Amino acid sequence: MTLKIMATADNHLGRHYARMPVRVLDARRRRLRRALGQVFNHAKENRADLLLLAGDLFDTPNPRNSERLYLARQLRDLYRSGIHVAAIAGNHDAPRSSTEEGGYLALAIYQELEALHLYEQLSQDLIVKPIVYQLNGRRVALGAFTPSTNLAPGQDPLEGVKYADVDADFHILMVHAGIEGKMYESTEGVIKLNTLQALNNVDLLIAGNVHCHEYFRVGQMHIVIPGATEWMDFGDTKSQKPGFAEIKVSESRGVTVRHITIEPQPRVEIKLKAQDIDPEDPTSTVIARIEQEADKDKIARVCIEGTLIRAAYAKLNIGMIEDRSCELFFFSDLDLTNLRVQYDNGAVRGSSIRRSPKDEINHVVDSFLKLASDDIEREYLEETRRALQAELQQLER
Repeated sequence: MTLKIMATADNHLGRHYARMPVRVLDARRRRLRRALGQVFNHAKENRADLLLLAGDLFDTPNPRNSERLYLARQLRDLYRSGIHVAAIAGNHDAPRSSTEEGGYLALAIYQELEALHLYEQLSQDLIVKPIVYQLNGRRVALGAFTPSTNLAPGQDPLEGVKYADVDADFHILMVHAGIEGKMYESTEGVIKLNTLQALNNVDLLIAGNVHCHEYFRVGQMHIVIPGATEWMDFGDTKSQKPGFAEIKVSESRGVTVRHITIEPQPRVEIKLKAQDIDPEDPTSTVIARIEQEADKDKIARVCIEGTLIRAAYAKLNIGMIEDRSCELFFFSDLDLTNLRVQYDNGAVRGSSIRRSPKDEINHVVDSFLKLASDDIEREYLEETRRALQAELQQLER
């Protein structure tokens, strides 16, 4: 019979987004959970034998209770469906030291309840000791480990690692690290191709960490990068849609891999060149361009680039642009990092969002007031405004 394996990684449950209002952030986090839910549903509907969680399931080592509870319910259903679940942590959800979360992984509680098997860091002998599962009448060895948090950029996490020789029909290794030539940058550990060639007793490698799906071979080894289950930032939109991997192994050990896509939350990057902005009414120019892309489901980033003369920059109403963007999109962020201002003496300097501390307080509180659900919440926000303004007055004195 065919062996069915589902592999997912980089789900980043509970991810935080700077400047995103609380209610919008909650909605965004629900989308992240729903994306991972599609993996779980597919595994149950297709009667998977094994589900592999290849790291960064949570975005932090201390996930919120809502994410913990969500995962508990899903694992309960998978257990009742007879699906074996195995997991490692990634660079996001592994504690950096024994003082962070006591050094314990958030996933450890589910192992204690026997809802999954969690593979932690390698011992000093650097030997991966696989567990052998009896699946569809075959012995399947699964070895894995959570990456060390002490790796230097570019260091190979598989250097010197041995996969213990066990009696099995099929051998799997699961890691969380980039692979040479298959990642954007080497700020973390990177598995070298010649290291993979030396692992001659591994049939299938599952690698989390890179958000873009890949499937290729090194010698006889099949290598699957599941990719993320959602677009996490604007760089991800340049690749294919997010998703997860469905892997089937025939009785003759033939391997087929399918990338199951998940529809991501749409994003739009709106770029405006300074030379295309009306210097007499720059605010209206920017808002008109933003309105062309309006979509309450999209996450937007508005980028203004180039050089504006000082008089035009002075007329640019940042608050009005941000407020209008928030009305038109699920969430919008204004990026002025590449905007320069040319002063009357010819000097050119970087721009900055021009708000006084008092204006900033009012802007933030007003943004939350638009999302308040009742009078009690609105009164709390007004109390917060008054307290912050009083503190500001005290500091100014």
